[in-house]
Amino acid sequence: MPVSDSLYPISLKLEGRAVAVVGGGRVGAQKLASLLSCGARVTVIAPRVVAEVAERAEQGEIDWIVRPFEPEDLDHVMLAVAATGDVDVNREVVAAAHERRLLVNAVDDPERCDFYLPAVVRRGPLTVSVSTAGASPALARDLAREIGGRLPAALADLTRLFADARAEIQRRHPDEPAERRRLAEALVSSDARQRAENGDLDGARDVMRAIVEGGGGGK
Repeated sequence: MPVSDSLYPISLKLEGRAVAVVGGGRVGAQKLASLLSCGARVTVIAPRVVAEVAERAEQGEIDWIVRPFEPEDLDHVMLAVAATGDVDVNREVVAAAHERRLLVNAVDDPERCDFYLPAVVRRGPLTVSVSTAGASPALARDLAREIGGRLPAALADLTRLFADARAEIQRRHPDEPAERRRLAEALVSSDARQRAENGDLDGARDVMRAIVEGGGGGK
């Protein structure tokens, strides 16, 4: 199987968007949990599901269509995941998705995937993802664990401080893209990150505020 080195990496907003997961076994449950964590509205299509999926359905977290897949199940979704464990059914899901011009992920069938689900490390708004283009999900998970072990927990709060600073810069300089870029670089090159990682969030906030309000690039 050829491995692509020309994938286009994106971070997709799924909040409130409809997604179909075909298959309710262990793998389907894993995909489901990841989609729900992003705020997707998930419908599971499967005649039988594992206890975790059934419990989510009982609690109203997902919709569960209790029968085998039908192509029309994809009529009103944004994307689809084929996770039945049955190669023929998964290929049927892929074909139905492509007929509707939908993106689809087919578990354990990378050649038919339109996108891959990377291993992810999260620190609040900060997301680091690792993909091997379907070549080795296990390697991607191992690398993500390694990277995650090196990322300080303070990066979650620091990322939020950067978001607040960026919003204020955009408010102050709506028609000055060059100035916005300069101030953004000044924030990154300051010692705000070091202060945050040392537990001094107030100090980091003060440094960033001084740059935003004064337009300077000092420490």
